This record gives sequence, structure tokens and C-alpha cells, in this order.
Amino acid sequence: MDPVTLGSFEHAGVRYNLRKPVPIHEEFTDGLWVLHNEALNLWGHGEHREDALHELQENFAYLWKELAEEGDEVLDEKAKAIKQALLDIRVFDTAVTGA
Repeated sequence: MDPVTLGSFEHAGVRYNLRKPVPIHEEFTDGLWVLHNEALNLWGHGEHREDALHELQENFAYLWKELAEEGDEVLDEKAKAIKQALLDIRVFDTAVTGA
């Protein structure tokens, strides 16, 4: 299955618009939908595709808070690489959506 692409992520009233769409690979295995982008260590899963997508959105927001907003001095090399990838793809002209 070809990956789908997402041009933004949204969670807890914050929209994370991206410079370019992120490819998301979809799999249905053992009764679960699994959505992922391994380069960003981004994952979501659930019995329904919508649940997996919601978890993926939540996971992006978590990665943003825990890596992109963190100082390099406390991150290991893998975390720094993911942080840089996140910073490279996000457009910073968005604000809280009010949702």
C-alpha cells in the first residue's frame, strides 16, 4: 500500500502545519490499524483507522513538546536527529485553533 501524506497534525487545539507533507505508512495487521513514519519515530494504532489517526496526531504533539521544544543538551543523538527533522518540516505561522 502506498503511503498517505499529511500536511498538518492537530491535537489539543494546536495545529502543526508542515512545509511539506509527511508520508504515513498504513498497515492493517492482527486486527489493528498501524500508521507510522519511522524517520520521525511517529506511530499510531487502533482497531479503527480513525483511532490510529487520532493516536498519530497525539504522538506528533508529544514528540514536538518532548523533543522539538527541548534543549539539545538533554537529548541523545537519535533524539537530536528527530528534533531537527521536526524543526525542518514545521511552519511556525500557526497558533491555537481554539478546538
